[in-house]
Formats: sequence, structure tokens, C-alpha cells
Amino acid sequence: MSVRLGDLAQSQKMTTSLLALRTQVNDTQATISSGKKSSNLAGYGTSASTILALRIQNTRTSSYVEENTIVQSRLETMDSAMQTIGDVASQLQTLIAGRRSAGVDNAATFDKSVDLMLQSVQAALNTQYDGGYVFAGSRTDAAPVAFGNPASNGAGDTSYYQGDGKLASVKADDQTTITYGITADNPAFAALIAALSAAKAANASGSDIELADASAQSEAAVSNIADLRAGSGVTAGSLETINDTLQMNKLYFSNLSSDLEDTDISVAMAKVSADSVALQAAYSAMSKINSLSLTDYMR
Repeated sequence: MSVRLGDLAQSQKMTTSLLALRTQVNDTQATISSGKKSSNLAGYGTSASTILALRIQNTRTSSYVEENTIVQSRLETMDSAMQTIGDVASQLQTLIAGRRSAGVDNAATFDKSVDLMLQSVQAALNTQYDGGYVFAGSRTDAAPVAFGNPASNGAGDTSYYQGDGKLASVKADDQTTITYGITADNPAFAALIAALSAAKAANASGSDIELADASAQSEAAVSNIADLRAGSGVTAGSLETINDTLQMNKLYFSNLSSDLEDTDISVAMAKVSADSVALQAAYSAMSKINSLSLTDYMR
């Protein structure tokens, strides 16, 4: 059977159209399966630069949130330790009151109780978070507190401290850097340690005046440590507020990116359906030109 040149040209043209339509159907089906309009940025055309910028911003925002959350956990760890130290200050007041009222009857157990309190304070000030000592300044690899005998030589004595005075900071967002933390040589801690040492000395001398003075020091320590906790709480609250804003920004960026990147499934399915009908019609037309059935053509 002879084939006219016109028929051959028409057949080639239809074959090219069929392949293009088949590719179009496959591409649309791929966007439905992946949920994305394209598998690469180039496929988004003029929206590509906007999508890239949104991805970068979202990644940076996620990094801020993650780091802020870590700092919040450190502050929570520090607050728990300070609560323990504040409790010791309150317990010292109670212990001294009992010593003053009972006289020599509880003098023998007094020193043991104070020693246990000093151990508790030392353990709290040597608290770690994720392997680092939180009250050591920047020297987080070594315990910052080691008591001698006596633990303190009086108010203002911080010879027990082995850390440094450099506080940590976190870049909480694009515009905000927050310095945070407390070192174990803080005057509030030093005053409590001095009060504990003074209480032992007063117990040894039996001086009620010295016991009263140690009690007054411990009372001041309760207030000062509460102030430290409040200040640390303000910092934690600031980070929480910033993180709330960052999380809202992340959602906003994600929604913008989704609008640009994500496949509209209903539209895509309608397009696949329409293109499939057109493809079937094209196959039928092609089979008539070539005097072949659609099944034969597809083999």
C-alpha cells in the first residue's frame, strides 16, 4: 500500500502532538503524587526567587526557635537549682531559730545540718545542662564551685568560685541579642555561703548575737535569691514571647510558600481528566490515519 506524503506529514505531526500530550499528562500526575507543582525551582518560573527567599527565611527562623528553646531549657535548669538554694536559705533560718531556742541541746547536730546545706548549695551551683556547668560563665567544662574550710571567710568572699565572669548570649531573632545566665560568684550566692559559715562559727562560740546575725544574713539571702530567679524569669519570658512571634512568622512563610509551591489537587485532577480525554481522541484519530486500532498503535 502506498503512503501519500501528505498523510505521512500528518502522521508525524500527530505523533509529536501525542507525545507532548502524553508528557503533559504524566507531568500533571507527578504533581498530584508529590503535592508540588515542580520537582525543582526552575519549574516555578518567575516565582522561583520568591520561593527560595521564603525557604531561606523559614530555615533561619527555625534556627532561632531551636536555639531559643535550648536557652529556655538552660534557664529552667538554673531556676530549679536556684529554688534549691533558696530553700536552703529558708532552712538555715529555721535551723538557727531552733538553735537559739534550744541552746546547747542541739548544738552537736547543728554543724552536721549546716554541712549538709553547704553540700546542697555546692551541688546546685555545680548543676549541669547538656554536659555544661550552667553557673560557670564561659568555663562550662569544669565545676565552678569547690568549698574550702571554712566555705567562706565572710561576706563578699568568692574564693570558692572557679569559673569566669563571661555570660552567655543568644541571637534570639534578626534584631535581638539577649545576654543571659548567672555565675556562682553572684553576691546573693556568696552571701548565703557566708551566712552558712557564720552560722557554724556562731554555733561553735555559742554567741546568740552571732547566731542572730547569721539568721539576718540568711533572711537577706532568701530575698536576694528570689530576685535572681525573678530576673531570670523575665529573660525566659522574653524568649518565649520572641519564640511565639517566630512561630507565627514560620506559619506565615510556610503558607506563602505553600501557595506558590503546592499542587491544587482538584485543578490538577480536572486537568488530567481533560488531557486524558484529549489524548484518547488523538489516539483514535491517529489509528484511523494509519488504519490501525489504538491497541495496535500502543504495541
